Amino acid sequence: MPLASATPEALRNTMFRDAAVGVCALVSATGAADPADRSRVADRVGAAPVLDHFPAQDLRNLFEDNWLRLTLDPAFGRAYVLHQVARVTGRPVQARAAVRVGIEIAEPAGAFDTREAAALRECCGVLRLAPDEFGL
Repeated sequence: MPLASATPEALRNTMFRDAAVGVCALVSATGAADPADRSRVADRVGAAPVLDHFPAQDLRNLFEDNWLRLTLDPAFGRAYVLHQVARVTGRPVQARAAVRVGIEIAEPAGAFDTREAAALRECCGVLRLAPDEFGL
């Protein structure tokens, strides 16, 4: 199901925003902390069409905050960001859309390394979604 077919109203609340940006941060913060990659993903988050009703600077700030938490204190940061992601557990439209946003923004070519795929599978687990649904 493409993001365009998701109910627009379901994707306009802060729980969805936080979950989608959290998935992006988890995927992009795997492995080496590359500032160029971080900036590239932050720009994509701010320009994502499905998130366009939120101020771009707010999206970027949320992404940067999550990314810094993940890199400065990985254990606490991971718990914090997964808690953000878990806010849409039990809301299937929002949960699926959050994972799709993470996939589309973090790696638009669709080629994930093993750590990125593991982060996406972990998000699916938190959201009670089958990773196979997303080709993971």
